Amino acid sequence: MKNFLLLCGVGLLVVCSLGADVQVEDTFVDNGYKITEIRRDENLKKPFHINSVTTNSSGQLQLKLDSLDTSPSDLATEIEGQWTGEIQNSDSGEEQDVTLTLKKRCVCGDGSGYIKCPKCTCPENCTEVEWILYISKAPGPGDEMIFGRDPDFLYLVEPVVTE
Repeated sequence: MKNFLLLCGVGLLVVCSLGADVQVEDTFVDNGYKITEIRRDENLKKPFHINSVTTNSSGQLQLKLDSLDTSPSDLATEIEGQWTGEIQNSDSGEEQDVTLTLKKRCVCGDGSGYIKCPKCTCPENCTEVEWILYISKAPGPGDEMIFGRDPDFLYLVEPVVTE
């Protein structure tokens, strides 16, 4: 099952180029990463929209989400049970599975924030909620990442090379 997701992603891109019912929804660059969102069928709603990309000091990729199509707790359960991800280094061919976890960030009036599970409630002084998808490892130079619920939704993530 090594390369399974990567092959699926490449397969979807090939099918896209042949004009089948696969849609590349969006390709954008943010904070040094190029992200391509792919849907199998134009009638499938996207589970979310990726608003921004960051990494943390632990080397995790953090995707700030908005426009969630389902309840956050249902999406968290789906991501943890049905979604998979993998990073492959194009130079060495080395592969590594990544884990995906949806978290809630409670943003409080004083500017502080708390990271919580999707079902947890925020403190009363927190008026804004952000949804963040944590991916256990950010792709580095020469890496390509693919994650999602195959074959419905796949997300390709690549570091942008600047010269």
